[in-house]
Amino acid sequence: MNLDESRDDAQAFLAENPAQFFIAFDPQGRIAELYKVQGMPSSYLIAADGTVAYRHLGFRAADKRMLETAIEHLVNAL
Repeated sequence: MNLDESRDDAQAFLAENPAQFFIAFDPQGRIAELYKVQGMPSSYLIAADGTVAYRHLGFRAADKRMLETAIEHLVNAL
């Protein structure tokens, strides 16, 4: 979910940090409010039953494997 007020800001970021998944756009921040986001970037993995299965604040390259493992765990639970 991208919260930038301008899509151009989001596109500039994504040009440098390409995503292999869909990025939704919410400039009003309604989703961030709903999930009580405390900082950006934040990652939320939603389980098949709709519950938040995992939440991670921030991002560093060293976090990548940990996040991949959390995703694999959720996919394998299906």
